[in-house]
Amino acid sequence: MKKLVIAVAAIAAVSAAAVAAPRRVAPKPAAPVQAEPEPPDGGMVLVNAEGKLAVVNACGYQGEAIANTVKKIGNVFMIVAEEQTGAWALDKASDAFAAAKANAAVFVVKDKSLPISLVALESRWGVVNAEGMNDAVLGKEIMRISTLLLGGASSKYEASVMRPAFSLEDIEKLGELATIDSLMAIFPNLQKYGFKQYEMMTFREACESGYKPEPKNEEQKAIAAEFNK
Repeated sequence: MKKLVIAVAAIAAVSAAAVAAPRRVAPKPAAPVQAEPEPPDGGMVLVNAEGKLAVVNACGYQGEAIANTVKKIGNVFMIVAEEQTGAWALDKASDAFAAAKANAAVFVVKDKSLPISLVALESRWGVVNAEGMNDAVLGKEIMRISTLLLGGASSKYEASVMRPAFSLEDIEKLGELATIDSLMAIFPNLQKYGFKQYEMMTFREACESGYKPEPKNEEQKAIAAEFNK
């Protein structure tokens, strides 16, 4: 009985001490350090390319096929592709190529006496005869002749524009792309034509690297101004 009284008294004393002891307030967690916001990067741009593929409108063709295909060639091959206006005749083909000031050139003509295309690989020019072509067919044929000029002669893939074709109807059924097998034939040889492919980086990185890409929006203009002070 005496031991029980002592035990109860001890528990009571511990409980009283616990009640009387001041409670510790848990420290508030430190506020997270706010990282400085990243400066605007201006989006991705393509820089540091060399050489040029010219697509020359030598027949006054009206439509979007040439401009659209030039843009596609630049994006797919990662080289500079440029739409031009000019003239072409077989007996003055060398002069027409020199006037384009390009590493390779595709001339778009309209001539009922010519076949759908002509390719002079060793002279680095080709001709697309737009006679009877709609925009879709013309765009595919420009891509075909550009791909052929740069070394991608054929493809095994159905989506490729480089499948066998022997008429305008055949061309219309082709895909629209230069697929990976054609590109793998082209890329190792671009340097021999004088091309250097684009490097892809942000607009800010391009400015920091010493390139001077043309700003195309307000954000890029603001970044360019930082580096032109």
